Amino acid sequence: MRFDWYQGTIKDDVKSVIASLAGSNYTVRQDCDSTAKQYFYENGFTISNPATSEHFRVFGGGKNGKTGTHFIATSDTAQAVCNAVRSTWPEDHHVTRADACQDLHGSKLFKTVVKSSRKIAAKYKLSSQYIHDPINELAGATQYLGAPSSDYRGRAYQKALEVRAKAIKTLRRESPDIDAEAFLESFRYIMPDGSAVDPRDVVRIEAQIRPRTPEGKHILATATPDQCFGFSPWLQDWGRILLSLSAEKLDIRGKKVSDFDHKCEWMVKQYHPVLTEIIDSYGVDGTGAFIQHLLAKYHQK
Repeated sequence: MRFDWYQGTIKDDVKSVIASLAGSNYTVRQDCDSTAKQYFYENGFTISNPATSEHFRVFGGGKNGKTGTHFIATSDTAQAVCNAVRSTWPEDHHVTRADACQDLHGSKLFKTVVKSSRKIAAKYKLSSQYIHDPINELAGATQYLGAPSSDYRGRAYQKALEVRAKAIKTLRRESPDIDAEAFLESFRYIMPDGSAVDPRDVVRIEAQIRPRTPEGKHILATATPDQCFGFSPWLQDWGRILLSLSAEKLDIRGKKVSDFDHKCEWMVKQYHPVLTEIIDSYGVDGTGAFIQHLLAKYHQK
């Protein structure tokens, strides 16, 4: 289990925070001042690692900048930023939002998760919302527990289908001549052991914690992802039931099928006869040199 969202305020100036959190390979851009102003800060910075595309944001200056620096880290960056902030400012930061997540895999798991979640909603009289596309099941679905304005909220969704949807958007943007939806119809999610599975069977569960009191924000600043599922009785019950299901626990960071892989698969699907002919003619070792020759001729035009 890990954090998928970690957001809060550090009792330090923005320059010191950037200097501490930005590694030697990171770039710093002041490109989100408008977002910073929504939080009553003057300046917004995106800190990113060009090699991995991981990034997070920090806000400073302005009205709220007098008392500290705000930060927002999401997705694969959240846990790393959490670790760095807690190591550098253990007593000098508080957290306004943290999402703890666990990825699971199992045959027809999502239906079981939704059914169990609705039982929890009925038991604790919670707001429950199910979002899905009734026409295209490969668009993915999400089950919510708790109101959007609540301090505590639960989510369960088909994470691998979210990956597929992002891949479709990328293909449509970079290769408009490809029928992205048809190409990815047989999309399979690559597991950590290299096996390919139906993306509908990869499920992420998340506990979203947004405490309103200063005490709650300081408690959240020391809580582990597992402990986030204990912030309320219903979250504890929900997490206990779902994590005890017969499902494989995953850490799918970095296990996604890349856009490059999708493009290579498409190329092979479209041009496998000529690719096979090239390999037969030039051999495996000579194929690379032949392709380099063709590319050189192409760029000379």
